[in-house]
Amino acid sequence: MANPVQLRVIAEKTLHSPANPDLLAYSPSMELLAVGGAENNVLVYRLNGQRVFSASQKVRGAALELQKLAWKPNGQLIAIAWSDGTVRLIGAESNKTVHQITVSEEEDTEVTCLAWTSYSAASKSLGDILSDAGSLWKDAAGGGLKGKKAQLLDLPRDLAAIDIESSLPKLSVLPSGGTTEDIFSSRASLDALFRPFNPADNDTISIMLRSLAAGVAVERPAEFVEATQDLPSRFLGNIDETLAENGDWSIAPALYHQVVTGHTLPEVKEWLVDELAERGHKRWDKTVSTSLATLLKLTHSHLLPALERAALLLSRLHGLASYHSPRTPLGFSPEQIKSLLDTLAALNLAATRVLSVTVGEVEGWAAFGGWLRGEIDRLATGGEGGDEEKEAATVPTAKILEYIQGSLTSSPLAQFFTTLDTATAASHAADLESTTTPLFPAMATALNKPDRTNEFHKSLPNLAALTAHLATQAEAVSTGIAEAEKRNVRFGDAVEVAVGKEVLGEEGRV
Repeated sequence: MANPVQLRVIAEKTLHSPANPDLLAYSPSMELLAVGGAENNVLVYRLNGQRVFSASQKVRGAALELQKLAWKPNGQLIAIAWSDGTVRLIGAESNKTVHQITVSEEEDTEVTCLAWTSYSAASKSLGDILSDAGSLWKDAAGGGLKGKKAQLLDLPRDLAAIDIESSLPKLSVLPSGGTTEDIFSSRASLDALFRPFNPADNDTISIMLRSLAAGVAVERPAEFVEATQDLPSRFLGNIDETLAENGDWSIAPALYHQVVTGHTLPEVKEWLVDELAERGHKRWDKTVSTSLATLLKLTHSHLLPALERAALLLSRLHGLASYHSPRTPLGFSPEQIKSLLDTLAALNLAATRVLSVTVGEVEGWAAFGGWLRGEIDRLATGGEGGDEEKEAATVPTAKILEYIQGSLTSSPLAQFFTTLDTATAASHAADLESTTTPLFPAMATALNKPDRTNEFHKSLPNLAALTAHLATQAEAVSTGIAEAEKRNVRFGDAVEVAVGKEVLGEEGRV
């Protein structure tokens, strides 16, 4: 009789609280063990018993119930299913949430099964097939094809395998919004999402399976634009009411008059010295300067590089689609990608104008804010404008007057970030969908020679509307790719398996 197999104990660990035996997941590649604790937290240990990190999830102060665990085969990510209907992917190296998948909008949805797998296309290029054919092909071709000549026989597939990561603009880390789900707010999260290209994985798609018991940015820049007008509008609103009661003046003409003539209206003097004063000016300066600096950073360091990166990737898809045209085996046509590139170009033009206008706003506020602070100090000490000839000679009068005429009461950035009302947004979205003319020249006209009677041109620079239109176009391309893949899959006849009782999913395999 054969001796029974003896299993050797590799490691042993005593926990402070009981573990759930159904919530154990081991990663052989990383040699990490994830344990679901009794307190609905995930504890990750090395084989020597050292704890690597722990993870838990709370919503409105209440801890969520831990439901399932599954390691990605390479051990870089662990998928954790929670009772709020979400699956969060945690990076093993950073202990950060790198992605969140909403399984269901219903809070009581239970995830009963969770698994990772890899789908391999298992295809060979024609050059590889000819190379395997050996002497048969060599005799037929009179010497055969060698090296790069053989690879040219499957040019589209080899072009698709080119690593263009080094030529793409580097994505910067976005400022955190204060929540735990900001997956682009840390370098570790970005590195976990965008792995270096590996040609060996070119035909492999990483897939996560999940089973249910019942059968994932324009707004942040808009906040900073609003901040540049919110506090100043409150300051200016008070003096406007006072000037309206005592005459036909408003604050913009009054300040313009003060810059040009040096004469200060009594109401304006009282407002500058008693109401605004040094403290109010500091608040005003901090609000405007901080908001404009943040908007400048978001546009220059994040929005424009992301648009350039997207354009490079889309141009690659356009080349693949053009190669197969007029057929569409990939699920999208060159015209669809060209429309996406056109929308990206319009967005890029608008973002570049935002950058230019923001720089002008920073310079304008620096000139106007400096002059305003000088006027507050001069009037508070009882000085007269005629006694300040040396300082007056260095004042950038043209920039100050330009700022008073424009940005003081209405921001030139508003056309890019002001939320469209429901009716206008719906009408503009329909116009974007139905237009047959390229958006890039239309955007150039709307920015350089705007027609105020043309509602389409008035709404075109709105970044939120353009982004929504881009998302609609991208969804159409994604749907086409999915449909093309479905057509390549053939299912056999379904076989019903009945066991006479309720069946729940316990495990997933492909």
